[in-house]
Amino acid sequence: MGVRLIVEVLDHWRDAGLTAGERDDLVVLAENANDGSRLTWGPVHEPYILRRANKSAAGWKNSIGKLIKKQVLVQHVQGHVGQAAVYRLAQLCPEAPHDGWKGHCTRPERVTSEVTLSEGDQEEGHLSDDPQGHSAGDPLGPKGHLTGVERVISQVTPTPPVSSLKTPSKTSSSPAAPSPTANVGPEDGGGGGVSPSEQNPQAEPLVAALDFRGRPPGVKQRRQLLALVAAALDAGWVEQDLKAYLDLGGAAVNSAAAVYAHRLDSGELPDPVTFREAASRPLVGTDAAVDGWMALSRQLGGHKPYTDTWRQLDEDARSGVRPAGWERVPHCGGPDCDEVTRTHEVLDGQGLPSLRMCSACHPAMRF
Repeated sequence: MGVRLIVEVLDHWRDAGLTAGERDDLVVLAENANDGSRLTWGPVHEPYILRRANKSAAGWKNSIGKLIKKQVLVQHVQGHVGQAAVYRLAQLCPEAPHDGWKGHCTRPERVTSEVTLSEGDQEEGHLSDDPQGHSAGDPLGPKGHLTGVERVISQVTPTPPVSSLKTPSKTSSSPAAPSPTANVGPEDGGGGGVSPSEQNPQAEPLVAALDFRGRPPGVKQRRQLLALVAAALDAGWVEQDLKAYLDLGGAAVNSAAAVYAHRLDSGELPDPVTFREAASRPLVGTDAAVDGWMALSRQLGGHKPYTDTWRQLDEDARSGVRPAGWERVPHCGGPDCDEVTRTHEVLDGQGLPSLRMCSACHPAMRF
């Protein structure tokens, strides 16, 4: 059972742009996959899996196709007679392996203070008549430990590793002062590396200006974003276009930092010239009409029912909820139209993917 994979899907399904229904489908596959290899085992079209997904054989095949299209599932081995198809779940967490503790990608470090023990204090496990040969007079004297002084014992934390080569010349009962070079990474100039901000001075203020929805990235994730932004700027992106590309708008995301890292990945980042042309290209047809209605609703600030209705329709579509009145309008059968939400993906004025209501079968579009 892929328990870790299930937790990763539950924490990052919004970041991957999945609907609630697609999230549930991916959880079913994650339960039938190996945490280490991320590969499914056994036929994934068995009747019990169809029951778990609450899908017909055709519907389940269509659902797997959608997950492959959204690049959260990859066909590892093609199925044929005597060989079941094998699928691999794509990595959704940018800080793999995903920990999942309280929704965190990486478990936060717990800093503990140093504990001092005087030589006169009896240590646990060392009795005065210790059968292992530690005498009551000077149990550690033969090993070179001095008596009559205090010894500092530090509790070990998992990260960062502390070098034991530099030992203070004088022991003290208070915690040792941190070294000025401790915890210095490449970003701070440690190790002789060059920080992303030194590679491109625009990277740091651009990352600082991003909207992290109240959850700022950790040190590791911030370094990753700085490096990705610097690489994008070096590839020809201008600051204004990159900000427009990374704008989350009103999208509900679990980790804004993870979304930014995903969009800036070399496999996802579009060509800057192509993006600029797409952003300047006017929308046509139904997409232009819907975009115009949404713009008009934002201008009519005092007309709350109209504004809230369109916003609610948009939120329902992102959450995978069926629109009101769907049972009265049959599905158009279009290959790009989602049968549940009655929406399809298009590129908006900024060249970003967004959902649009189908003019043929969405109840709100039938006038």
